Amino acid sequence: MKNILTSAGKQTEVYIELKSLILELAEVVVENDSKLSILNTKTLNIDQTNRYAGTWGDPARMAQSFAGVSSVNDESNELVIRGNSPKGLLWTIEGVEVPSPNHFSSEGASGGIISVLNTNTIRNSRFYTSAFPANYGNALSGVFDIRLRTGNKLKRENSININLLGVDLNSEGNFSKKKNGSYLFNYRFTNTKLLREIGVVKALNVATPKFQDITFKINIPMKNQTFSIWGIGGENTSDYSISTFLELKNWSNFFASGINYNRQLNKNSSLESIVSYSGYEYYFERNQKWEDQKESKFSNLAYQFLRISNIFYSKINSKNSFQIGSIVTNNYYKLKGQLGFEFFETPLSILDTELSEKDNTFTIQNHFLWNARFLKNTINFGINNSIFILNPNSATFYPF
Repeated sequence: MKNILTSAGKQTEVYIELKSLILELAEVVVENDSKLSILNTKTLNIDQTNRYAGTWGDPARMAQSFAGVSSVNDESNELVIRGNSPKGLLWTIEGVEVPSPNHFSSEGASGGIISVLNTNTIRNSRFYTSAFPANYGNALSGVFDIRLRTGNKLKRENSININLLGVDLNSEGNFSKKKNGSYLFNYRFTNTKLLREIGVVKALNVATPKFQDITFKINIPMKNQTFSIWGIGGENTSDYSISTFLELKNWSNFFASGINYNRQLNKNSSLESIVSYSGYEYYFERNQKWEDQKESKFSNLAYQFLRISNIFYSKINSKNSFQIGSIVTNNYYKLKGQLGFEFFETPLSILDTELSEKDNTFTIQNHFLWNARFLKNTINFGINNSIFILNPNSATFYPF
């Protein structure tokens, strides 16, 4: 193997995915970790992400250089795939649909300025530009399937990395030398935050952004089964002011966590069960003063998702395999917006609540996917069914 990056004080792990051969050799069995997908699929190598110029270690910015993919502007890592809207991109982490995992993202957007994903914690992931498998529902333009790597099973490692984006603290290792369980922990925060605290950036009349994020994964393999707990989250703020006349405040956060259980039922079948909790919140405040009055406006949007999924995988023979699964999601939302006026010369003040709603509903997704392989050709076909409980007439069936 060529072009393997190594660094002092840290053991290098290389993930190699094998593809099963169609040969009549009963003595040889080659397993494949591909989730039944072939066409328009690009595997993102983390080493390549670090080498691409201008990516900032962001897999999404690396994907902007692929054929058929373009960016909205340099300030965002949103992906325009084959002319589709960036909002049609589906993000998944550890097999779970999640909101946009990016800092300084706006409501409903699929990207942001800086990714919450850290190249120290993710392994080779997949990027689908079209014709994605039936197990990926609720997507129109593409799918970004992110996988977190497991910690070093052989020894414990700790590292500190300081760069333009901030300070990166990383720790990983095994719980015991007698068992294969491992942990992975990473925390990152910006240099801008430190500069603001000591007054360097605050002296300048510019916005002072700051962010922090955290990622962890605990992996416990057992006989014929694997149990893992993972989580990722980020918080960011950006304040801007022009003297005492205008003040803008932006705050948002993102989080996703889950418990994954994978059991090998027999040599050809397995069952994966996932319970996850994810969401994001966005807050914006604008205060503007004139000689006789002050205008204040704020909006607060919050979304939370509780998901339970079960997927059954089966390999019939070296040429045929299939999967069938179901995902039940509880969608919770809270929306609030207010506009207020305060008059200095009189005690009069006006407060108008423009929006105040909160509720929850359910979404059910089912899928079936079949993979048939021949000597020179491979056929993928399946169907995805989605039901939005709030609208009983919203049931859809999409062939893939």
